[in-house]
Amino acid sequence: MDVNYPLNSGTAGLLGDADTLAAAFDPGTTFVYNTMRLMIERCERSSIRRDDAWLTVSLTIRWRGQQHRA
Repeated sequence: MDVNYPLNSGTAGLLGDADTLAAAFDPGTTFVYNTMRLMIERCERSSIRRDDAWLTVSLTIRWRGQQHRA
């Protein structure tokens, strides 16, 4: 998952938004979709990257899925 901010906007908002998203994927958090249960194992934030127009931070989310079969 990437968080992008315009190049001239500074890093405070970018890092704040990345931290807010990462908090939603705290280790041990579970999500259920239909019959699939996902458990978050880890969420890591990359360093800030820069291109011609954007500052970007990537979140890498490691999760485990379980599906109960009848």
